[in-house]
Amino acid sequence: MRFIPQINNYRNVLNQFNKNRKYNIQFGSSRIPQKISDIPLAGVVNTNAAILVFDIAKSKKTLDILGQEEFSDWLGIILHLVFNCIDDYDGFVDKYTGDGVMASFSKSSSEDQCINALGCALKLSEIINKVINPHFKESNFPKVKARIGIDYGNIYIENIGKRSKSQLILVGNAANAAKIFEAKGKKVKFIQDSTIVLGYDVKKCLKEDFLENSETKVKLLKYIDHIEGNSEITSANPYNFYEYTGRYLKE
Repeated sequence: MRFIPQINNYRNVLNQFNKNRKYNIQFGSSRIPQKISDIPLAGVVNTNAAILVFDIAKSKKTLDILGQEEFSDWLGIILHLVFNCIDDYDGFVDKYTGDGVMASFSKSSSEDQCINALGCALKLSEIINKVINPHFKESNFPKVKARIGIDYGNIYIENIGKRSKSQLILVGNAANAAKIFEAKGKKVKFIQDSTIVLGYDVKKCLKEDFLENSETKVKLLKYIDHIEGNSEITSANPYNFYEYTGRYLKE
């Protein structure tokens, strides 16, 4: 007979979790953890960070074309390089989302966090365009295009699960908005095989150098639309988001 856990077991799990949370209520850090063990089970970190969401466009269509085995190779190459790029920009991969990732950037000031997140997005676009897709062309694999959303704000990171199988969850308006902005990339055209959409608070954290082409003086942000909610920096409402048109186009 198949084992069926008793409901009281889960009541005990809930009670233990609440005990752990009370015990770890004072646990805190100014930086996002670099591994799960940095936060005790049921511990919570409250910090500000830039959040980046990366998602592969039309991956289901590629799966249908390649089949499961070759698709696994195709996806593995992409995510491996994405992970390395995020790490190079002092980011932390919070979770994988099947064909994408959510990453957090919390090093130093709010400006540095947003610069790192945007720099990572630009480098990911360049890697796709100049490294991954040329390799896929040689291997007769479909090329990849990606959508990237970025926002900035206060987040909570919590360690949940079992001691042997715990994982981190990331909660906050910035995390939700970054995912929304990634999806809003469907409204804009791909540049260098990617779309980059960012929120108002990211714009506020960036210097003019990142918002305007220094040679042509062309603005690099294009207003797309807004979502409900307030800026955590200026309390502006509604909350605007923008297409970022700058790219590393030169070698």
